[in-house]
Amino acid sequence: MSEDSVDSAQKMIIIGLDNAGKTTILKTLKQELTPKMFANMKPTTGVNIEEFTAVDGTKFMVWDFGGQLSFREEYFRRKDYYFSKISKLIYVIDIQDPDRFDESITYLLNITGVVKLQKPIPNFIIFVHKYDPELLSSEKYENLFNQLTGKIKTIFKPLNIPLKFFKTSVYTIFQKFQIL
Repeated sequence: MSEDSVDSAQKMIIIGLDNAGKTTILKTLKQELTPKMFANMKPTTGVNIEEFTAVDGTKFMVWDFGGQLSFREEYFRRKDYYFSKISKLIYVIDIQDPDRFDESITYLLNITGVVKLQKPIPNFIIFVHKYDPELLSSEKYENLFNQLTGKIKTIFKPLNIPLKFFKTSVYTIFQKFQIL
């Protein structure tokens, strides 16, 4: 990758708790992963940085953050490095792990506390992930989705940071325009 392409690319981060599906999302968007291949994915160690070009030709340097606690602590120790100059922030929450919703919301708020100091504030996109096709008609998961997004919207309202929510799954066709 040339230095010019790095300089002209916007910084996008994909972040969330461990096992939320962040790397799977990135690989699927880049068309480097089929649903059958995702079972062999290994946890991300630290941060992986990859180039991604959107449908409109916009180039992004995508920072895929490992979500294990030890890495999360490191990101905040070096926040000026990890959380600077972000244009888009994709936060991933596993809809199938409601026991970790509060932990995930706390992590999102900690990230927001650092990132909101940026000018301009990056676009915040929340992927409620692992929302597999069979869950779309489930009243249980629709209620979980509404509770989760409602809680996040309530917490974020005084921060005046616009959020976009998407139900995502490795089994759905990811549309690249959704992240723009």
